[in-house]
Amino acid sequence: MKKLITILFLFAFTMNAQIEDDKINHFAVSYIGSFAITGITYHWLSEYTDIPSLPCKIIAGVLGAGIMTGIGYAKEKNDTFFNPYDMEANKLGAFAGTITFEFIIFKSISERQYKKRQFINIE
Repeated sequence: MKKLITILFLFAFTMNAQIEDDKINHFAVSYIGSFAITGITYHWLSEYTDIPSLPCKIIAGVLGAGIMTGIGYAKEKNDTFFNPYDMEANKLGAFAGTITFEFIIFKSISERQYKKRQFINIE
C-alpha cells in the first residue's frame, strides 16, 4: 500500500508540472460546478416530483455536465483567443464532477433507502 501511495504521489507532482495552471483552474471550476448542479438537481427532482430514482440520476447528471460545459463554452467564446484545450479541461471537469456525484453520493443514498425499506418491511 505504501508503494502505491508513493507512486500516486510522485505521479501527481509530475503531471502537475506538465499542466498549465489555467487548465487546472478550468477543470476545478467545472468539477465543482457540475458536482453542485447535479446534487441540487437530483435533490429537487427526487423531493418535488414523482420521477423514479434512476431517471432522476440520469437527468441530474446530464444537466450538471451539460450546464457546466455550456458555461465553459460561453466563457471561451468571449475570450480574445479561443483555446480548445481550455474547452477540453472544462468538459473533463464537468464530467468528472458528475461521475463523482453519481458513484459516491448515490451509493450512500441507495444504501440508506434500502435500509429504510428493510426497516419498514420488518414492522
